[in-house]
Amino acid sequence: QPDNNCFRFSVNTLHGILAENRFTPEYTNRYIDHDVLCVISKKSEKNAERKWSKDDYREVLNFFDRWHAETQKYYYSAPEEKN
Repeated sequence: QPDNNCFRFSVNTLHGILAENRFTPEYTNRYIDHDVLCVISKKSEKNAERKWSKDDYREVLNFFDRWHAETQKYYYSAPEEKN
């Protein structure tokens, strides 16, 4: 089912939730290019180490600043439609 998780999850947060529930991420899409973060995982072994990276709030803020700037640049660089 698509879109059943919080859209504000970062890739690290989602990987962490999966790790804590004994899943290992196998593939993560290029979410910066899309509106959807997609992670494909497989079940981990019962005794597998649960390792994942936590988010640095400064990097999260930097991501949203870059995302906003790139979005504005995209919209303002698109040719306007003339009536």
